[in-house]
Amino acid sequence: MVTHRVATLNGEPPTVRALHQQVISDEMVDSGRVRFTHDAVAAEDAVLTGDAVAAYFLPATTTERIRGVIERGERLPQKSTYFWPKPRTGMIIRAFG
Repeated sequence: MVTHRVATLNGEPPTVRALHQQVISDEMVDSGRVRFTHDAVAAEDAVLTGDAVAAYFLPATTTERIRGVIERGERLPQKSTYFWPKPRTGMIIRAFG
């Protein structure tokens, strides 16, 4: 039997900050015990197969909420923002003229 639970975390937006303050520690992230994915099906499958003990599905973080954190002089947790499409890596140098 699959159980899905919905909970509300108290704290300043974005929700990922409250999750890190109340559930996930930086030590857990640094040690690799926490994995991040944008694929909800893969996250649920990891729990169902026993590869993970829990999966947390968070609402999308808005640019306004990110700006609010920055304006308060605070920081977001590691890997707490996900943007798509990803900017391409590398450098292109093009001669003009």
